[in-house]
Amino acid sequence: MICPNDGIDNREGAKRCKKCGACLNCGQKDPGEKICRKCRIPLSESAARQCAKGHSLPAGSDRCDICEGMARPGMDTGAGRARQDFASGGPRKREPTEIDEPATGTPPPPRPSLPRVDSPRRPVTQFPNARKIVGLLITYTWNQEGDLFALREGRNLIGRDPDCDVCLEADAALGGKHAHITFLKNFMIGDMISRSGTFVDDEPVEQERQQLRNGARVRTGSTVWTFVAIPSGEEAKNAGS
Repeated sequence: MICPNDGIDNREGAKRCKKCGACLNCGQKDPGEKICRKCRIPLSESAARQCAKGHSLPAGSDRCDICEGMARPGMDTGAGRARQDFASGGPRKREPTEIDEPATGTPPPPRPSLPRVDSPRRPVTQFPNARKIVGLLITYTWNQEGDLFALREGRNLIGRDPDCDVCLEADAALGGKHAHITFLKNFMIGDMISRSGTFVDDEPVEQERQQLRNGARVRTGSTVWTFVAIPSGEEAKNAGS
């Protein structure tokens, strides 16, 4: 039976609301009356009383069995524990499921490891020198077996600096950037204002650029070079014919 005033669910057959004491038929509150003044039905049954925690009290008693059972030692098993859990609203023990680990302590089987896939590495790109080899400088000044340097299209710096195309650190008389040999259509040589000067066939190079012949003897610092020009494809073809 639902109380029309506060919506409390009462037991079947009850005449009064156990909380507010109103008539369950019309909601009229007539405390102490045996007959409802509004709908005139007998209200001989008194409303059920409750303890401070909302538990229903037995008829003719002010003691709550549920509250006493919760406070009594040894009531943690069986019906007492179930009543205590219900009264306190506490969580019940969860039953083990199929996905739980077995109670024997045996560890679950290991998960299969996935094969490792390495990301593809980018291949190292080789950057070929775009400048074609067009000549050679050969010297026997510092090595009996000789030292050979390639000359390429464009300007070739001669000196002791590491960034020179023809780098010879053994020559203390050689400047950092001593001279240059440049090839466009013809070979040209020039001195870069060095202290010891640049010589071609024992003649000093006094111009910024002057023509350099094949087989010329070049001196920079204390190093004596032999210049060799490599013939192009057409020149080699014409020489062979």
